[in-house]
Amino acid sequence: VEAGMRMLAQGRLEEALNQFVSAYTLQHFHRVAYLGAAVVADQLGLDDETETATVMGCRYFPGDSALEYHRGISLMRQRKFGHALNVFRSIQHWAAGEQPLRLMICLCLLADRQLGAGRAALRGLYAVRFDQDPHLANIARWVRAQQWARDLLLSGSVGAAMLGICSVVAGWGLLGGVPVVAGVVLWRMVMKSWHRQLTAQIAGDSPHRMRLASSAVLMDDRPNLSAR
Repeated sequence: VEAGMRMLAQGRLEEALNQFVSAYTLQHFHRVAYLGAAVVADQLGLDDETETATVMGCRYFPGDSALEYHRGISLMRQRKFGHALNVFRSIQHWAAGEQPLRLMICLCLLADRQLGAGRAALRGLYAVRFDQDPHLANIARWVRAQQWARDLLLSGSVGAAMLGICSVVAGWGLLGGVPVVAGVVLWRMVMKSWHRQLTAQIAGDSPHRMRLASSAVLMDDRPNLSAR
């Protein structure tokens, strides 16, 4: 495992993954190996390896916050956002991963179409700097930018619908209903496009999706790692 950690720090991800997998294959009660394999496999886009490491790790170390966190990420990659949300919300008293955990909950809420709660969670992230990993800060900025663009387009659709309603009231008849229909169609298209982009970033093809698993979280949890 020590060799795997060194390779991870050097950016030799494939070699690090092999070391971690070999370690937990030989010794099932090896928490570090499961965590290392989960982080590296997710960064490489190897979702099956991530699932294997997190499922086995959670089985041998039930209730472990870091392993549950990466299990939640594995579920997000499978588009099981509701299940992942339940996993994240079950994690308690994990100081090393508090900031990333809040971001994952926000992403799950938005992807699960719980838009009110997702918006509130996103507002709560404005002051969070994500000192552990700049990749997470980039994700938060991207989500905020996408939400701003979505809201701008939705405002246009509402404006079109209101214009149509006023036209109908003014006696324009069916012609006045055209902007109403256009506004409703635009609303649906914007919401569908926004959700498709979000879920593609979370669970799309690995070269183009968000980097959710953070090696910084693993490194910050090292005092606990060495204890097991």
